[in-house]
Amino acid sequence: AADKTYTIDPGAATARTISGFYIKSASGTVTATLKVGTAVVKAASVTDSTGDQTSLANTSVSANDVITLVCSSNSSALDVIFAVEYTE
Repeated sequence: AADKTYTIDPGAATARTISGFYIKSASGTVTATLKVGTAVVKAASVTDSTGDQTSLANTSVSANDVITLVCSSNSSALDVIFAVEYTE
Protein backbone atom coordinates (compact mmCIF):
# COMPACT_ATOMS: atom_id res chain seq x y z
CA ALA A 1 0.00 0.00 0.00
CA ALA A 2 1.60 3.23 -1.14
CA ASP A 3 1.12 6.47 0.79
CA LYS A 4 -1.53 7.91 -1.52
CA THR A 5 -5.25 8.31 -2.11
CA TYR A 6 -7.00 5.39 -3.82
CA THR A 7 -10.36 6.13 -5.48
CA ILE A 8 -12.89 3.42 -4.68
CA ASP A 9 -15.79 5.10 -6.50
CA PRO A 10 -15.29 8.29 -8.55
CA GLY A 11 -19.01 9.08 -8.42
CA ALA A 12 -21.56 6.89 -6.66
CA ALA A 13 -24.34 5.94 -9.05
CA THR A 14 -27.04 6.06 -6.36
CA ALA A 15 -27.47 7.18 -2.78
CA ARG A 16 -26.44 4.52 -0.25
CA THR A 17 -25.20 4.00 3.28
CA ILE A 18 -21.86 2.46 4.18
CA SER A 19 -22.72 -0.39 6.54
CA GLY A 20 -19.32 -2.06 6.96
CA PHE A 21 -15.59 -1.60 6.45
CA TYR A 22 -13.03 -4.42 6.66
CA ILE A 23 -9.29 -3.93 6.23
CA LYS A 24 -6.07 -5.76 7.14
CA SER A 25 -2.51 -6.24 5.93
CA ALA A 26 -0.44 -9.39 5.55
CA SER A 27 2.39 -7.69 7.45
CA GLY A 28 3.57 -4.26 8.55
CA THR A 29 1.33 -1.32 9.41
CA VAL A 30 -0.37 1.52 7.57
CA THR A 31 -2.91 4.17 8.52
CA ALA A 32 -5.97 3.87 6.28
CA THR A 33 -8.73 6.47 6.20
CA LEU A 34 -12.01 5.73 4.40
CA LYS A 35 -13.68 8.95 3.20
CA VAL A 36 -16.87 10.09 1.52
CA GLY A 37 -15.86 13.33 -0.16
CA THR A 38 -13.82 15.05 2.58
CA ALA A 39 -15.77 13.46 5.46
CA VAL A 40 -13.96 10.71 7.38
CA VAL A 41 -15.89 7.46 7.73
CA LYS A 42 -13.13 5.65 9.64
CA ALA A 43 -9.40 6.07 10.24
CA ALA A 44 -7.71 2.81 11.20
CA SER A 45 -4.23 1.65 12.07
CA VAL A 46 -4.01 -1.46 9.91
CA THR A 47 -2.01 -4.57 10.85
CA ASP A 48 -2.21 -8.30 10.23
CA SER A 49 -4.69 -8.62 13.12
CA THR A 50 -7.03 -5.85 11.96
CA GLY A 51 -10.38 -6.71 10.38
CA ASP A 52 -13.94 -5.45 10.78
CA GLN A 53 -14.04 -1.78 11.73
CA THR A 54 -16.55 -0.37 14.21
CA SER A 55 -17.76 3.13 15.11
CA LEU A 56 -18.20 4.28 11.51
CA ALA A 57 -19.17 7.94 11.02
CA ASN A 58 -20.37 9.96 8.02
CA THR A 59 -21.76 6.81 6.37
CA SER A 60 -24.32 8.54 4.10
CA VAL A 61 -23.31 8.54 0.44
CA SER A 62 -25.20 10.75 -2.01
CA ALA A 63 -25.34 10.15 -5.73
CA ASN A 64 -22.09 11.38 -7.35
CA ASP A 65 -20.12 11.38 -4.06
CA VAL A 66 -16.50 10.28 -4.34
CA ILE A 67 -15.39 7.47 -2.02
CA THR A 68 -11.67 7.17 -1.32
CA LEU A 69 -9.19 5.26 0.83
CA VAL A 70 -6.24 7.36 1.97
CA CYS A 71 -3.15 5.38 3.00
CA SER A 72 -0.39 7.08 4.99
CA SER A 73 2.42 6.32 7.43
CA ASN A 74 3.20 3.03 5.68
CA SER A 75 5.67 0.95 7.65
CA SER A 76 6.33 -2.10 5.43
CA ALA A 77 2.59 -2.84 4.99
CA LEU A 78 2.14 -5.53 2.36
CA ASP A 79 -0.89 -7.12 0.69
CA VAL A 80 -3.48 -4.78 2.19
CA ILE A 81 -7.01 -6.04 1.52
CA PHE A 82 -10.25 -4.21 2.21
CA ALA A 83 -13.99 -4.33 1.60
CA VAL A 84 -16.66 -1.66 1.89
CA GLU A 85 -20.26 -2.81 2.38
CA TYR A 86 -23.34 -0.75 1.43
CA THR A 87 -27.08 -0.72 1.88
CA GLU A 88 -29.36 1.26 -0.41
